[in-house]
Amino acid sequence: MGKRSGPSRSRSSDVAGRFDAALMRAEALLPGVARTLAAVSGPTSAGVRGALAKDFSRTRTRADYLAVRAEPACRATSLARFAAIERLRCCLREVAGVDVRATAAELSALAGVCVDEALDEALARADARFGAPLAAAGGRCPIVVLGMGKLGGGELNAGSDIDLCFFYGTDDGATAQTEDSLHAYFSKVAEWTVKALDEPGDDGAVWRTDLRLRPEGTRGPLVNSVAAAERYYENWGRTWERAALLRASPIAGDRPLGDELQQALTPFVWRRTVDPKLPGELAALLQQARMKASKQDLKLGTGGIREVEFFVQGLQLVWGGKNPDLRTPHTLEALARLRARGFVTDREASELEVAWHFLRRVEHRIQAQSGLPTHTLPSDPAGLEALAVSLGFPTADAFDAALAATRTSVAAIYQTLLFEAGRTAFEQNPWDFVVALLDDRGLVGPGLDAAPSPAARTDALAEALAGSSWPPGVAGWSEGRREEFARCLVALARKPDLPLGERTRERYPAFVAHLFRTLGDSADPEQAARLLVPFFSRVASPEGYAKAFEGRPDALARLVSVLGTSRYLGEGLIGHPALVDRALFAFSVPRPGDAAKVLAEELRAAAARPADEDPLEAFVGATRRTRSRVLVDVGCAELAGEISGDDVAARVTELAETLIGAALDYVTADLPSSVSSLTVVALGKLGGYELAHGSDLDLIFVYDDRSEATGEDPDDAAERYARAAQRVLRLLTLPHGDGPGYELDTRLRPSGNQGLLVVSLRAFAQYHGHQGGKRRAAPWERQALLKARPLGAQTAFAATVAETLRAIALADEPPDAEAMRAMREKMVRELYRPDEYRRDLKQMPGGLVELAFTVQYAQMKAQIAETHTGRAIDALVPKGLTAEDAAILRRGLLRFGRAERAFRLLSGDSASVIDFRAPIAAHVARLLGYRASGSTVVDDFRHDLDATAAAVHEVFERVLRSGVSPGGDVRPG
Repeated sequence: MGKRSGPSRSRSSDVAGRFDAALMRAEALLPGVARTLAAVSGPTSAGVRGALAKDFSRTRTRADYLAVRAEPACRATSLARFAAIERLRCCLREVAGVDVRATAAELSALAGVCVDEALDEALARADARFGAPLAAAGGRCPIVVLGMGKLGGGELNAGSDIDLCFFYGTDDGATAQTEDSLHAYFSKVAEWTVKALDEPGDDGAVWRTDLRLRPEGTRGPLVNSVAAAERYYENWGRTWERAALLRASPIAGDRPLGDELQQALTPFVWRRTVDPKLPGELAALLQQARMKASKQDLKLGTGGIREVEFFVQGLQLVWGGKNPDLRTPHTLEALARLRARGFVTDREASELEVAWHFLRRVEHRIQAQSGLPTHTLPSDPAGLEALAVSLGFPTADAFDAALAATRTSVAAIYQTLLFEAGRTAFEQNPWDFVVALLDDRGLVGPGLDAAPSPAARTDALAEALAGSSWPPGVAGWSEGRREEFARCLVALARKPDLPLGERTRERYPAFVAHLFRTLGDSADPEQAARLLVPFFSRVASPEGYAKAFEGRPDALARLVSVLGTSRYLGEGLIGHPALVDRALFAFSVPRPGDAAKVLAEELRAAAARPADEDPLEAFVGATRRTRSRVLVDVGCAELAGEISGDDVAARVTELAETLIGAALDYVTADLPSSVSSLTVVALGKLGGYELAHGSDLDLIFVYDDRSEATGEDPDDAAERYARAAQRVLRLLTLPHGDGPGYELDTRLRPSGNQGLLVVSLRAFAQYHGHQGGKRRAAPWERQALLKARPLGAQTAFAATVAETLRAIALADEPPDAEAMRAMREKMVRELYRPDEYRRDLKQMPGGLVELAFTVQYAQMKAQIAETHTGRAIDALVPKGLTAEDAAILRRGLLRFGRAERAFRLLSGDSASVIDFRAPIAAHVARLLGYRASGSTVVDDFRHDLDATAAAVHEVFERVLRSGVSPGGDVRPG
């Protein structure tokens, strides 16, 4: 390993500084924290402080807590003391600004470890008293503890009770020593487990428990067998118990038994019949709970946390029977899946996610301030002021305003879920005036005749929109944007069978109502409406879609969401109804190998077409349909948050490789076997498995020129290979009605744009000075080969190509550090235009290009051949790159890569320049997970990009100054 540098010590100091600042702030503003700290510290305050500061910047998992608990010093302390210190650590992390979702997951993992330890002790005690619990079928009978509520959902807070249910495998058996029933044995185990958790000791209680969610509630036994649980829920289970089991997760004991139990209860929780009255039943339960709650109750009050949870759970219960992928115990994960499938709108999902984070953060802070398991805001002005300041608000009034706005938003969305409100929504909707104008009922005044022109309708509608509340924020749009939106609405009503046409409104009112709602709540209503116009104008039967969408409101919402969010996907969909049907009604998360399967399917379909169809046309059409289908699937999954950035790049790269291979096979199928050595070499993002939507392909072609083996004239062979390569490129780029081809970038070929696209391997090696001859390649050309790799089948020649590429790339020392720095500075001067509101993700100092330069320079120093940037960073750590610098580079690669992919997906623009004044910046930020409201979301996004770029630029300078070596020592560059 390399020496630890000054900056790494500085970063360690920064973590310590954040801990100190959080501790001081908490002690000053949160009395409950101060009391807890005093209680757990005693004479060993230094040890407690060390435990609190340990891994302060890192989110701990269950495995981490088990490792901490296994340490001798920690093992010597009580479970209660361990839990109290760890809860306090999570609280301080929140005060330091860590996302509440991360700390809630930590607390849930911590509670699970505590329950597991208490259960293990209870089982050991029961075994000693009764003997092992033996099932009649043989072997030990298992027990599992289900975590319910916030614990089951991984969303626990420090002041929460933990809701537990105990279940064991079977009643058929007995204990080994006393032959007592298994129910008696496990009843004692449950009793002792709860007592170990709940009963205060010298260090207080481990965790308060609540067993009221078990079968039959307080009247039922502490523990049930799986068969008894099945009988109970099948015969007497109620709606609230379905909602409770929705969030159940095995958190202690035998996990396979927990999975078996949940599988057995699936028919009870997830009904195949859609029952829209369910949300109303949940609302009645909430109303009962509110009877004893204060209006200041953050959990049960109007617009509170429970409304967010019931909104999500209600829709899960309604639709989860028919949509298994909605079955998750995690609130925000469920919300994202509901949005992805069109059951909630973009606006609803965004506002509820922001509200959940805000309300849970306030809830946690109330409990930290009071030291009590309360959800009620402080009633005294001083307490409220301290709470507000601890949350980052300047005054209590500012906090009150933010809380009121959040609760109003939640309450309004929650009301849309109730059955009675939904039943009358169309009659009471706020866009009646739009329908009136489309029907000419709102068009009055001088100069308007009985049949107004589309222009007159547009002007009147645009003017009305300026003073309306639909879509939300429309009054603040530019005049031109309102006019365009109005024009699109008028166009969608131009014929009776169009979505807003008179006949459609009469026959399919639910469809029209849902279209208005989803359109208004989409990320960009004007863009969604603009893309809906050509879509419905191109389909043969618009009324057929209205009928289908009326029965599938989720599919309609998904269409509007995609169109309003991603211009790239929207423009790809509108001209291809078959793709729309696939994206809406047969959506699936892309998997490895999908591209090859889709291509094979399309080629079979092409082969079944009329014999007089041009084979070339049929082949190109099949490849274009394959490309469109896979990219739509990947894009929709990315928008839904169901696929990671690495998986997006992998699937898009795999698609390109599949189509390149197919084109090469098509071209060489009828050529002499000698041409089979033609090999495509990928460079750039294709070579690095890092393609994004809209990325061009960096390709060169090499061939085996061993003419002495074939007897072929070298010039004839070169011409044959060149013609074959040109045909491959034509197949990849040819315009076609079934979709666009690829853009190609051949600047990385020998001698750049002026060089040959097809070259023999021997000539390529000589150009780089590898097999004799004078090197003519520029240093950047050798650097580019770090991402070069042959595509297609791994033949003997392909292996030779790969080895040659590696040998050339790592033949010598990297370019001179000063020369590389000068080249980079020149690129910044010539290609980057500094601007307060614009960022070039690639060319800005510390951006993607500079990050790649850093890694590639270090690779050449350390002699590491790896085309994937992330894996190259990992490989550099043992060679001298510090762990801290590696973390910065990984974070930069992730943050800039995700931002670039999101921008391209949403805008359809292959450039990498984001203008933070443009509306799309907020859409990109929200897709990336930023949750603040208003302009703050863009400011947060820009701040993170700038901070990341500054850190990457510092690493660039450090690496060029030091470099890394094969031995792992830092040495001068």
